[in-house]
Amino acid sequence: MADLPFRLADPDLRARLGARVDREGKVVAALAELGVTPGRDVIVLEADDGALVGRLEALGARVVGVPSLDVGNLPSDSADVVVAAWTALEPASPDASGWIEGISRVARPGARLLIVTDYGRDEAAAVLPAPAAGPEPYRRRDAAFLALGFKIRVLHCWWSFASLEEAGEMLRSAFGGAGAALAAGLKRPRVGHKVAIYHRDL
Repeated sequence: MADLPFRLADPDLRARLGARVDREGKVVAALAELGVTPGRDVIVLEADDGALVGRLEALGARVVGVPSLDVGNLPSDSADVVVAAWTALEPASPDASGWIEGISRVARPGARLLIVTDYGRDEAAAVLPAPAAGPEPYRRRDAAFLALGFKIRVLHCWWSFASLEEAGEMLRSAFGGAGAALAAGLKRPRVGHKVAIYHRDL
């Protein structure tokens, strides 16, 4: 799910709401600062509709989208940067270390691994799934990523709407009762969304 932090069955609603997520482009700008630069070979994992691939190509990178987390069919030493955004990967799972080893096989010396996900502790958390069960799930995930050698950059992003009425209509349509409750508490036509980019060398 490389383009957006949510899954919606209605493609039209997904496109409409997706167009309101991070209109300022903070996520792509941060990815550029962390390694997605002109001329570099970039792999985007779990790429879906190609929107993120297109935005990274616009930075001047050579980008390949892969439909899953599996890099087994990719050639060795083929990537300068690997990007995984809003994927199913959980760093505390038994598979995490093995997955990073697989990524290392396709990475060139000095390559970077960038994982984009929700940071939580924000308004959007009311409608987005928490990463794990138990108390303080986001903090537990932070600790798991840091234990695997990642550093973290947190971005304060927004879902920006034309009006409170539009925000209410779209949030209710996308997220039902949870969306209606979120919309009812908004004072401005935007939803705060903190995005974490976990980054490390490979």
